[in-house]
Amino acid sequence: MPGTAGPPEKETAMPAARQAAVEQIGIAPLAVRRVAAGLAVLASLSTACGSGTHTAPAPTSFTSPGPLPAGRLTPVFADPETCPGPPRERSEIRPAAVPSGWETLWAEGAQGTALLDATVTADGTIWAAHADTTGRHVPWRWNGSRWTPAELPANLSEIQTVAAESKDRAWVFGKRGNDGYAASYEAGRWRVESIPGQGGWPSFSSSGPWVAEHELTRRWNGGAWQAGRLGFPVQALASFGTETWAVGASAAARWDGGGWQRIGMPSLGVPGDADVLWDDVAVLGNRHAWVFGRASWEEAGPTRDDNEPWIVDRSFGLRFAEGTWQCVWDLATWEAEPDGEDGMWLAAADDELWHLSGDGRWTRQRLPVPRGWSVSVHELALRPGTTEVYAVGSAGPKDPSARALNGVQVKGSAMMWRLSGAR
Repeated sequence: MPGTAGPPEKETAMPAARQAAVEQIGIAPLAVRRVAAGLAVLASLSTACGSGTHTAPAPTSFTSPGPLPAGRLTPVFADPETCPGPPRERSEIRPAAVPSGWETLWAEGAQGTALLDATVTADGTIWAAHADTTGRHVPWRWNGSRWTPAELPANLSEIQTVAAESKDRAWVFGKRGNDGYAASYEAGRWRVESIPGQGGWPSFSSSGPWVAEHELTRRWNGGAWQAGRLGFPVQALASFGTETWAVGASAAARWDGGGWQRIGMPSLGVPGDADVLWDDVAVLGNRHAWVFGRASWEEAGPTRDDNEPWIVDRSFGLRFAEGTWQCVWDLATWEAEPDGEDGMWLAAADDELWHLSGDGRWTRQRLPVPRGWSVSVHELALRPGTTEVYAVGSAGPKDPSARALNGVQVKGSAMMWRLSGAR
């Protein structure tokens, strides 16, 4: 298979680093946007780890940030206030098939591995979370031709999200027992800070220079962390250019540089007791974003033969543009990413990626894997300032008897694909 390679080579020295934030969740344990306890009290326990005997400059503490700007911004009210309820018959979008512009950039030889999260920096460096079926996660760094592992301390095995500013500056956020941690990579070593859990497991979302945990958001301003609190738990976070959106619990907020502006979201027109999961948000430009999720509820009326109620499960996409919302039912995705040209890419099918162009045309492109293979795309990532999009995940022969362990397909191998602006 093109691009097939073995395990990454070790580098003897790694430069200074630490980066900005990004989480997505689409597949457990990294890519399913989870709601968990927030950070009410922050206490830090810092541990310097890594190679070399030199003393690295102390990086700015993640758990002792300065305040975010908190300008009073006029809220935007929902328009319309309510989406039309889902039609009885599913109205799925059927994108047209077009020749694929995707190429296999790298494939790992070993089975039972995956890349579960990734972020691309402006210099083309990719930081990712590599995983195997044992549940062990390791940050990897791509230099354009090969991967290099950047091992975390031994007691940090679960990464929820990876963030990066350059090849020399990165962060990973994850869970350690019932607490969370923030690991900052700088001067070739990791510095770890503990984040106490408050009534549940910590869960992080991140994008660009932002990271969120429950209601608390932090921004890396290039030299220090700044923090502010939103009035709702963040389930998805996304940035594009200077625009950042946070969504969760039927609420949304937009960062405009001077503060968070609340954006009213329409109610979904589903029963009031419906369970709603907010899967992702994609920011396509100034005041232009898509929010994706899923609603489920018990259907009134006759029960099934086993006396259990029928469960209705419907996906949705909400488009915000020029102050108004458009509601689209049965648009299922666990991962969305801007294409750099006012459109976006969606992970919406097994071995296909869907594309919405800036002029509203839906198409689909197949990833270059053998027919009959099972594909899991865990993350899509746009290189800033370009139309170069990367997809990471795993792929391998379909085998109904082979289950996933710790979120990794037993028969799958870690893979990475790239689209270089071709549509």
